[in-house]
Amino acid sequence: MKRGANIFKGLSERRIFNPSWEPSYYGAARNIADQLGRKEISPYAPMTWKHGWDFSDEIRHIRQVIGWGDENDVHLVQNRAQLDYAKSNGYRHTHAVGAPFLYLGQSRRPRSMGSLLVMPPHGLKDAVVDADENRYVSEIKDIAGDFSSVTFCLHPHDVEQQKWTGIVENNGFEWVAGASVEDENALRRMRAIFDTVEFMTTNSLGSHLPYAAFCGCKVSIYGSYHERKREDYVNTPFYLKNPYMLDHAIHILSEQFARKRFPKLFVNPAKSVEMKKWAEIQLGLENKRSLSTMSRLMGWSFFGKLSYRMSKTTYAMQE
Repeated sequence: MKRGANIFKGLSERRIFNPSWEPSYYGAARNIADQLGRKEISPYAPMTWKHGWDFSDEIRHIRQVIGWGDENDVHLVQNRAQLDYAKSNGYRHTHAVGAPFLYLGQSRRPRSMGSLLVMPPHGLKDAVVDADENRYVSEIKDIAGDFSSVTFCLHPHDVEQQKWTGIVENNGFEWVAGASVEDENALRRMRAIFDTVEFMTTNSLGSHLPYAAFCGCKVSIYGSYHERKREDYVNTPFYLKNPYMLDHAIHILSEQFARKRFPKLFVNPAKSVEMKKWAEIQLGLENKRSLSTMSRLMGWSFFGKLSYRMSKTTYAMQE
């Protein structure tokens, strides 16, 4: 087994910015603007664009679909279920467009066959995540011989806090920095990372599973499952504003829920298989729009600007 990180040479550097609206998170709006040859990404229209992966089995509250804003704002969601729920709750300016990750082109990086990417649970600035780092790295070390290389993908916040890095390095592995919301190259970087490896494994549910699978990686959940706790989120702004959402969030992040809903993901990484069709459904590929439509929904086109300024009720009627 090679140490691994050399296969990630040439990745885009992190480009830190101050995201002022959700469609710009992780560089999503920037990515679309670049494809359109547009420099400015001022937020004329959408208040939100749902990131990540909604793996719950039912929608119980509008805040599962739309994080903030009200019925008079423009919102972008990923699939028809989210769209129907939002509109049934009075959010009439909602449009299903798929996940932001879908709007990235392939990186054209060569895939390193036999390579394994490991994505452990990560913390955030407003959420504490206590993981048994030694145990999980040891479990990965036990299977490392099945792969040509093994690299850990660590959240930049954890790298700054010096979590995981020492244990990973002391066990002979290398690591690569993953995505953060304030990195304008985050989505491009993750697309390139997933395009580079054959296998990706983790020990908890998260958007990295369908993202990697969409890119052709063979994905799995392996090792001691990371259970989330209520106390991890006591300072998280979203749950401070929406405390009634927390119990459901903890439930769907549990191993019991994950095994029941996605049993095929629980497999030894070396025996995992491609699940691209599954990922396309999870990310709402059938709702992906053209770049011209996205320009209008973002409020960048002449029609988008004019209609948004005149009346939100006529916004994007040409969709």
